[in-house]
Amino acid sequence: MNPYEPTAPTNEPVSTFNIDDPVLVQFDFNSDFWLQTLERYRSLSFANMVFRILRYAFLIMFLFMTITAGLVREQSSTFLFASCTVFLLFANPLKKWLLVRKFQKSPFCNQSFQITFTQEGKHSLSATQDSKSKWSAFTKMIRFEDGVLLMQGPGLCSWIPFSSIDGEDGAERPIQLLES
Repeated sequence: MNPYEPTAPTNEPVSTFNIDDPVLVQFDFNSDFWLQTLERYRSLSFANMVFRILRYAFLIMFLFMTITAGLVREQSSTFLFASCTVFLLFANPLKKWLLVRKFQKSPFCNQSFQITFTQEGKHSLSATQDSKSKWSAFTKMIRFEDGVLLMQGPGLCSWIPFSSIDGEDGAERPIQLLES
């Protein structure tokens, strides 16, 4: 099972709480958090799944072609197919490395964020940003085992891990607030 697949909604009873109380989320926006957000977002894309399957198919094909070209002693083809195989093996770590390098130039890199969810919407606060969004700005909420992905259109999302939520209620309060 893919750990980044959204979980099915459950009909478990939840504790009662005052929905008027704000929910406070605090986290450090570092490169690991950024990569985790991107992995959750990309796990929702059908095209990403197809690309992953094609990458593994080409990897197997190039590996087979490298072995075949090596057996018939075709050195230039062996080198070409081996290069393609190595590139496909290291494409994911290379992509993550490039994303981290690009993120380190961002003004939001390694900042502490405080997000407050209220009945009116979401309030984000950091050293470089103070923004408020009403609930009507959010188009979708996708629940995972360890957090919630809030979508604000096709390319903008906010990852809220349950481990960063203050209080004893854990994940129950923000889920109730977001679903209301």
